[in-house]
Amino acid sequence: MKKALYIAHKAINERALSNIVKSEMEMEFSEWDDVNNIDQYDLIVLDWERNTEAGDDKAVIIRSRCGFRDVPIILAANENEIDEAKRTLRRGANDIITKPFNSEKVLPILKKSLQPAGNKTSINADVINPFLNATIDVLKTMANADAAKKDVYLKRSHTLFGDISGVMSLSGDAEGIVAITFQNDLGYYLVANMVGCDASDLTPEDLHDGIGEIINMISGAAKAVLNEKGGMISITIPTVIIGFGHQIAHPRDVPVVVMIFEVNNQPFVIQLCISSEKTPPVIKASEVDKTTKKPVTV
Repeated sequence: MKKALYIAHKAINERALSNIVKSEMEMEFSEWDDVNNIDQYDLIVLDWERNTEAGDDKAVIIRSRCGFRDVPIILAANENEIDEAKRTLRRGANDIITKPFNSEKVLPILKKSLQPAGNKTSINADVINPFLNATIDVLKTMANADAAKKDVYLKRSHTLFGDISGVMSLSGDAEGIVAITFQNDLGYYLVANMVGCDASDLTPEDLHDGIGEIINMISGAAKAVLNEKGGMISITIPTVIIGFGHQIAHPRDVPVVVMIFEVNNQPFVIQLCISSEKTPPVIKASEVDKTTKKPVTV
């Protein structure tokens, strides 16, 4: 059963919310000062605080603690606070439920927040592995960085909470997008290694160009492998998106696969949203190999 955490100043609404969701998830309660071990939760409900930026700040803090884990953060606000609370949706939160809690309104929002984006729940290992391997190879060769894959999952939304993303589109036998997303510190480190300078010597424009080049090399290497296997795939020039909480458009009804990597204990992600029905076979996301570089066999 899924596990959720409700963060609030008072436990006055805890019982009501726990009773509403008890058939779908286990709900725990915590005051803000006692919040810890966020990694154990699949969903977080956060009381929104009116007339203060504290609610916004807390959403950012929780999102930061989640790293690139796709944990929904749902705000709980009074009906007359909804318009003000919406600003926090740009700061790390995913959706809003209203107080006092009503099962007919609340439960569908919480359940939807836990569903993967797109209607399909499967991914194609033959398409994913070339991008996985290309990521490790490109960063090792071009930036002298050892990238280790830590996790893979189907994303629940199209929002990315890193600082900068390089994005490319694919067309042909595999259609969609591939994106790489970094926090600024790791992005500067890798680009500095690529050009042979200190990270402090780089400008934001250097970072922009370097991230674009990284996704270009990864996509190019993966495309070459796929085409060698009989595919016909083309890629566009890279686009770079900057800003916390940015979104990337995806093809409708296509699953969004996220692979979390680490370099020097700092995470980054590769995101794939690719329709590849011309290149079966298909496997479930949970069956993707968890090791660093070993291809998935199907």
